Order: sequence, then C-alpha cells, then structure tokens
Amino acid sequence: MSFEDEQQGGGATTEAEVKWYNGRKGFGFVLGPDGQDVFFHASALAQAGLQSADTGDKLVCEIGTDRQGRRLVTRIVELKPGPGGGAGGGGSGGFGDRPRVVTSVTGPRAATSAAAAVVASAIVPRVVTSVAAAAMAVAAVASAIVLRVATSVAAVVSAAVVAASAPPRQFRRPSAAAPRVQP
Repeated sequence: MSFEDEQQGGGATTEAEVKWYNGRKGFGFVLGPDGQDVFFHASALAQAGLQSADTGDKLVCEIGTDRQGRRLVTRIVELKPGPGGGAGGGGSGGFGDRPRVVTSVTGPRAATSAAAAVVASAIVPRVVTSVAAAAMAVAAVASAIVLRVATSVAAVVSAAVVAASAPPRQFRRPSAAAPRVQP
C-alpha cells in the first residue's frame, strides 16, 4: 500500500506556508489555514513535479486526512517561492526557527568542492561501516581468546583445588604374614 492510497479527503485548495521541510527525511510541515501544523510527504512534491520546498515557501494545496484522522497535504497544485526565493531548492535543515548557515565556494573551486562533497557523502558512510565492522570482529576474536584462556586457567585451578583437597593416598605394602590364596 503506497502513501497515496492512505490519503482521504481533500477538496478545495488552500495556500499554506512551509514551516519546514527535510529532504533527507522526505517530509515536512506547513501551517494550515487554522494555524495548526499539517504534514506533507515528499511524494506530494514529486506528484507536482517538485523536488523540495524551503521554509517560507507557499504551497497551493489540498488538505485531507489519513486513515488515522491525521491532517496531511493530499495534493500540491503550485509552489510559490517565499522570501528566500528558493523555489524548492534546499530544505535539508528541518528546523524552520533556526537560521540557516550557508557556506559556498565560488569560482573554479566550486565544481571541485561539489564533486568532493558528493564523493565524501558516498564514501564516508561506507568507511565508518567498515571500521565499525572491523572493530566488532576484533572484539569478537579478543573475547574468544579471553574466554579460552579463562577456561584453561579455570580448569588448571580446579584440578589444583581437587588435588589439594583429596586425602593423601596411603600405599600398603603386602605383608609377609598375610598368606596369599591361590585359586
């Protein structure tokens, strides 16, 4: 069942301001006509041919409810760029009340920086995963070695305790007075 299959309602269009949108998470919230937060999903943007929305943008949209009765944007008709003029460009922050820190590189280094960022975003998670897997493997081997050494030490100590607690063995020599019976 897709996200669109769960939507119910809709109807008249309304203009709602984007409170925040997180492109990585694929959802955000707009301020509904009554001032309450209304959920919207990346699939609603995709259906309208949009990739993202920025804080302050206005969505001309239809608002409905899902099966649990929660309000959500069921269809986006138009995106009107807000004061930032992003027209759906960024939206990776997700905290509309915080100022967005923008760092940019201009000139011939811009393409190199962008390429390095793309490569780093693809490689860093793999490296971190590999390092974590290697650390877990080392920990597993170390714990196996410690377990074997501890087991061996415990066996030696146990044998020593048993030997020390056993009564001393007395050897009896056959006496000359005791006749041996032969069958």
